[in-house]
Amino acid sequence: MANYRTLSNDEARKITESQSEADKGYQILKEYLTSKELGFNYDRNIGFVGVNPEKPDASYTIVVSPTFKSFVFEETPSHAAASIVSFYSGGKASHTAAIATINHEPLQISEITLLEVGKDGAVVETTVDRKALESQSAEEIAKRMGNSHLEGDSLIAADTSVASEDQRLMTGYIMETLLNDNYAAPLYPADGVQTLQQDSVISKKFNQAVELRANLFDLGFEITICTSTSSNACTSTSSSFTIFSAS
Repeated sequence: MANYRTLSNDEARKITESQSEADKGYQILKEYLTSKELGFNYDRNIGFVGVNPEKPDASYTIVVSPTFKSFVFEETPSHAAASIVSFYSGGKASHTAAIATINHEPLQISEITLLEVGKDGAVVETTVDRKALESQSAEEIAKRMGNSHLEGDSLIAADTSVASEDQRLMTGYIMETLLNDNYAAPLYPADGVQTLQQDSVISKKFNQAVELRANLFDLGFEITICTSTSSNACTSTSSSFTIFSAS
């Protein structure tokens, strides 16, 4: 049984507009993605509220804000997709994002880039390409991910995290919803959505690496969020939460 409920789009949108938009971290990530010509469509926002059974005294709220940019599949060699994930708990907020580059021939994720706001207020990119995601273990990838940009007195541990099983359930729901919505689905050729869903193995390993990095470098409080094609994936039993959104 899930330990969360899914918010309506209207609820998720209001949280983004009333809370996330007012937060400096969210503003920095949104401006960064907008500068890459990736616009946002809050009609696609997805949210959850829940409790981790291991930490029943603290609830959390998660809102995924996916980007959307139309493209003509046959006329472009690739496209980028991103999302910002906002995590709220105990009066604290954390925002992380990610961009996935999706090649069209063959149709597959070519790389995933994690976006985090560093201690100096600048966006720090951590990119992992497909070759590494296919050939290396999550542990090997995690050890290559830097964390110096996250060090500092401003880092505060989250009051709770998302239970692993709940993250898996959320991931499936987000993936299915974003890939098949009225915005993304028409952009892909026949069977394109199903083809991208096969890349869930790639995105899951990336998410696992992000989670392991939090553990390796004692960043158990870190909330990380990613985005890609519509194929979504979340991870982490600590507070890493990585998600891939839609085009």
